[in-house]
Amino acid sequence: MSAEIWKDIPEYEGIYQVSSHGRIKRLAGHNCRRERLLSPSRTDRFNRYQTVSLCQNGRSKPYRIHHLVLAAFVGPRPERLETRHLDGNSTNNRLENLQYGTNAENTQDRMRHSGYIHISDAQIQYFYEQERKSCAEIAQMALCSETTIYNKLKKMGVQFRSRSAANKVFPDFIFIILYNLGLSASQVGRLLGVHASTVTKRLQSISFPTRTQAVAVDIGYSEEEFQQHFMTPSVINAIQAVVGERTT
Repeated sequence: MSAEIWKDIPEYEGIYQVSSHGRIKRLAGHNCRRERLLSPSRTDRFNRYQTVSLCQNGRSKPYRIHHLVLAAFVGPRPERLETRHLDGNSTNNRLENLQYGTNAENTQDRMRHSGYIHISDAQIQYFYEQERKSCAEIAQMALCSETTIYNKLKKMGVQFRSRSAANKVFPDFIFIILYNLGLSASQVGRLLGVHASTVTKRLQSISFPTRTQAVAVDIGYSEEEFQQHFMTPSVINAIQAVVGERTT
């Protein structure tokens, strides 16, 4: 997990600060006896975004927290760009989850996280059966979740590939590297297309020590972080490249 960093909010320097974790605090002074955190509320018409009210010179003005985070850490929003919540969670205002982007990119984010699929069922089946792409790879193409693709294929009655066969493709060091990065056995399994128990058994078969529950909680990745940093085309392509070298 990244360390929390605080910065002054532009135009409210010395009065309010925003953190890289999306928290807002008022500093001591300026009629405030001691430093205190502000409690966010949802006041936009769709009840989606967290807001806070900042006061200066006797005037109070509401701001969306995600706007304040990017303004302090990245800079003013460029003209014609919008603020994106990369994981689709409008209340996750951590800096790593926010980014300026175009309206088209924002729309793609909403499509991906809503489960909307912009390719046909026939194409999904073709990619899985003929091109041997994984559910994760197809999900990247379809701008949706891996689970959505899996459920689509299941509904179509597609015969899924044997996980045991997939397990034999990957060398031991792939399991070790991914596990050492802090991924759980379940997350490693989803990335490689094998069951979590297969990951655990594979590590145990080579006498590789597994983490205790306490350590796993301390260093583990959240679902949002896993999707953002690992379920990406670059990571999937790198793994596929290793498989290709092993099978040629």
